[in-house]
Amino acid sequence: MSNRFVSETGGGGGVGGSDVATRRLRETVTLLTLPVEESVVAGSGAEGDEKRKVPGLRSVVGVVFEDNEKARRMLEVLGVEALEVIEVRGLLRRRVEAWT
Repeated sequence: MSNRFVSETGGGGGVGGSDVATRRLRETVTLLTLPVEESVVAGSGAEGDEKRKVPGLRSVVGVVFEDNEKARRMLEVLGVEALEVIEVRGLLRRRVEAWT
């Protein structure tokens, strides 16, 4: 990533910096692994039997590129808090299957 990422996360050397970097990485992976179509996945609860809907890539892309307020609401649903809307748009642009 760019130097901007390193400086924002405190250089990655401290505990706080690595927490932020880990959160940003986890959110990036979430976006890069979104299913193309909406799906239902097992929750991460203790029993593992709760299920939740995960929006599909195409619907996420449609909302994120529509306007900033709708994009923030969608990111909240996905649990993405550490990444800015502009960063999310840059990531989603790279998902070829979103545009086919």
